[in-house]
Amino acid sequence: MKNYNINLVRNIIEIRSKSKAPIVVISEGFDEVLALTIFKFGADEYWSHITSEVQIKNKIITTILKSSIGMYSHTYTIQKEINDVEKENDIQISYVETFNNNTKFFRTFTPYEYKMLSILVDNAGIVVSRAKLAQMVRGRATSNVDRSVDNVISRIRKKLKNFSLTEYPIRSFSSVGYIFVGDKDNFYRELDIAVDNYLRNKR
Repeated sequence: MKNYNINLVRNIIEIRSKSKAPIVVISEGFDEVLALTIFKFGADEYWSHITSEVQIKNKIITTILKSSIGMYSHTYTIQKEINDVEKENDIQISYVETFNNNTKFFRTFTPYEYKMLSILVDNAGIVVSRAKLAQMVRGRATSNVDRSVDNVISRIRKKLKNFSLTEYPIRSFSSVGYIFVGDKDNFYRELDIAVDNYLRNKR
């Protein structure tokens, strides 16, 4: 995509309805608004700054491997009308005290983990950029946004795995951010039960 417009982005929906193969969008330079938009419309990968045939071949191989192990999910739905996207320059990400500030969650999650998980779950089905997560969790941008956010997400994933909540994946989108996939109300209930069981077994 170069000098893209909303009509080009709309084509992703049509392609997705006809194929389960991974959909890749390529642009000359990285564009965060484009990246967030295409993922909402159902794309699987966003590549930019492709400079060689070897680079694109390696990315294709990686994409095929990701597809073969089921890393792509299309269970989430587009929550806004297409026409609304034309007006969006910045996706509004909400944050509430997802788990009602229950103290038991602070016995299993650090404050950063708690808040980042809350943001992702509260915005289920929406890609939240690393920069946005860092800003909302820490209250300011950091110089090592990618590393700090990725480290927190890694710890959250391990804890959810230990709680046997693997059916609620936090998926990453290269160079963009993360998305929580699943029904957030069911997740709240199952996490609540899992944490209770974990704390009971620790006694």
